[in-house]
Amino acid sequence: MPRLGTIAAIAFSAVVSFASNAHADAAAEAAALLEQAEAKKEKGDWAAACPLYQRAYDKGRQPGALLRLAECAERQGDYALALERYEKVGKMVQDYPQSLAEVTAKQRAVEAKVGRAVLRLAPEAPPGTRLTLDGKPEQHDKVVIVVAASEHEACAEADGRQKLCRRFRAPAGQTTEVGPLAPAAAAPVRAPDDVATPPPPEGRGALFWAGVASTTVGGVGVIGIAVTGGLSLHLQAKADDGCADRARRTGCNQESLDAAELGKTMNIVNAISWGVGIAGLGAGIPMMIVGDGDSSGGAVVRLRTFHAGLAIESSF
Repeated sequence: MPRLGTIAAIAFSAVVSFASNAHADAAAEAAALLEQAEAKKEKGDWAAACPLYQRAYDKGRQPGALLRLAECAERQGDYALALERYEKVGKMVQDYPQSLAEVTAKQRAVEAKVGRAVLRLAPEAPPGTRLTLDGKPEQHDKVVIVVAASEHEACAEADGRQKLCRRFRAPAGQTTEVGPLAPAAAAPVRAPDDVATPPPPEGRGALFWAGVASTTVGGVGVIGIAVTGGLSLHLQAKADDGCADRARRTGCNQESLDAAELGKTMNIVNAISWGVGIAGLGAGIPMMIVGDGDSSGGAVVRLRTFHAGLAIESSF
């Protein structure tokens, strides 16, 4: 069996003394578990040994198993739990000076590694304020917290408030008061900056497009001038060719008379085309010049016809 410390030896002595009572089986099982755990520890396999120590302690409540559990907590950095277990073992072996000295020495070694902290809550802290130490929930004020002798971070937070944290160093063997702690008031939600709506980019407004429409109508008039003018000249020549007296238009055949009549109609249409062309271009071109870059709108163009011709009206 692996070599056991003084406390472990006491545990096994207890097993023998209990062998004759009703707990003999549990004590024997605890002794077996402790032996397995010691074997693991001797190989440096604390990860496997610590659960076995816990099972052994649960079975027999022996100081040897609890001593090893204190060492497990110390290795895991849970110094508060380690000190608590060492203190409990000391009470269990207080009648055994050698064992008590061993436990006391271990307890003092842990004390040299740790400090203590008390988290103070500020009076103005809102109800429901939560305190954390190194990310773990903690109580405040009169509760003394055992911590490693190193730097730590205490934080206060509450619903609707900004989390406030404070870093501090806990010297070994001393108690450090941290605070007062209170979460900061929530930062006001900043309204979006008022951004002036940029003016619409200057473009071609309704007046410009009214000018385009008017110019288009004027262009149609110009085309009408050219077409009807050409037809009118052709019909005039055809009418002259069919008359005996061209100057007086006498002695004309029927085809010549029809051409002359149609020529009169073309002359009327040609005159209207001149009016449309001049009015459309005369109104449209200025409107396009003025309306280029004006998006204010407001221009109105109307095309009117009447018995004597066609007219364009515009307002802007």
